[in-house]
Amino acid sequence: MISSSRHTKQRQLVLWIVKSAAAGLTAEQVFTRVQQLQPTIGQATVYRNLKLLGDRGEVVVVEGDDGIRQYFGHAFHEQTFRCQRCGRRSVLKHIDLAVWLQRAWPRQHVFASRLLVQGLCRDCQRQLKRSLA
Repeated sequence: MISSSRHTKQRQLVLWIVKSAAAGLTAEQVFTRVQQLQPTIGQATVYRNLKLLGDRGEVVVVEGDDGIRQYFGHAFHEQTFRCQRCGRRSVLKHIDLAVWLQRAWPRQHVFASRLLVQGLCRDCQRQLKRSLA
């Protein structure tokens, strides 16, 4: 049995793929990229290594609203506004969540965060006002 504390060649490849990606990758996307470079590595091996790397904190695992996990090789901070009526999403650009978290918890290393603000977008507010008038 291979010790889970070792970095096998397969694990190093999975880690390299996640860390070199510009954005988060799903497990299926990681597997597809691994297959392009090393066709003999199976899906179970890739998924097992992603879980281990996530458990160790070597990659950041973020679960989306749809339940699908994404893997990031770098710190991940997301702040989003979602309209409760139409579902439209937009990135909140006026908030630097990473800086705020560092100030709030200076002795902690926060590598992933999500802020979801929910309300009504301007278009839905206007439509609602018109329907009530």
